[in-house]
Amino acid sequence: MGSFHAMVNAGVHVIMYSYYGLSAAGPRFQKYLWWKKHMTAIQLTQFVLISVHISQYYFMEKCDYQMPLWIHLIWMYGVFFFLLFSNFWVQAYIKGSRLPVPDHKTNQNGSTNGHLAMNGKSHANGHVQPCENGEIVMGKVKEI
Repeated sequence: MGSFHAMVNAGVHVIMYSYYGLSAAGPRFQKYLWWKKHMTAIQLTQFVLISVHISQYYFMEKCDYQMPLWIHLIWMYGVFFFLLFSNFWVQAYIKGSRLPVPDHKTNQNGSTNGHLAMNGKSHANGHVQPCENGEIVMGKVKEI
């Protein structure tokens, strides 16, 4: 009864950290990150499975499970995280307003959104990659 949630959680974390690994590998791997929405759906499914599975304790004849407190905590964990991830789903995929749109205007001292440009390029995510006498191409400085 107590190991099901750990097994499901471990499987979901393998998927999740695979996504994070690809996203940290740089711009060349952006084309492989189309499945972010599916990953969130898998996480939501995980929390439903955990909550439903642990809820068996409330409806079946009591077994010799040693710590009923853990059952309550696991159920609360599943419900709580389902609510949090559902909110993320609504904000990111239904409303589409998870992050504010950055202002890419450069002021007089070369600063863009508080970052110093130093002849670098401002990216769509609002971050500026500093470089001197060059531009950023595929994460590397290309001399001009």
